[in-house]
Amino acid sequence: MEQALTPFTFSEDIYLLPELVTIVIEKPWALVSLGERTQLSKILTALKLSLDKIRVAVQSELDLTQLVGRPTYVIVFGLTLKGVNHYEFITIKDTRLVMSESFSVLLANEEAKKKLWLALRAMFEL
Repeated sequence: MEQALTPFTFSEDIYLLPELVTIVIEKPWALVSLGERTQLSKILTALKLSLDKIRVAVQSELDLTQLVGRPTYVIVFGLTLKGVNHYEFITIKDTRLVMSESFSVLLANEEAKKKLWLALRAMFEL
């Protein structure tokens, strides 16, 4: 009889926790214009994400060690990191990273939007 119960001993469902996504911006959220927020929302929607499923961090100089929760994915807007080009997908210590120009540049530059989308597709394996 005990043998019949054995297959059910560990029958709990295993849940996959979502990968943590952090957006780093160069200015406080209150200073991000409606157009810039709309642009970010469009980017997130294309990635099947939303503002309530990401973290937004504000930094004047990019420092990945200061990001909360060791994010898996980081998208940076408006900051630079020595040796990393905009719209280039790289991995730094288990963190997947794409650097972009600021929202204001993206709003006015269709070519920059295309480059960003290609880098994000590579990063998220879409």
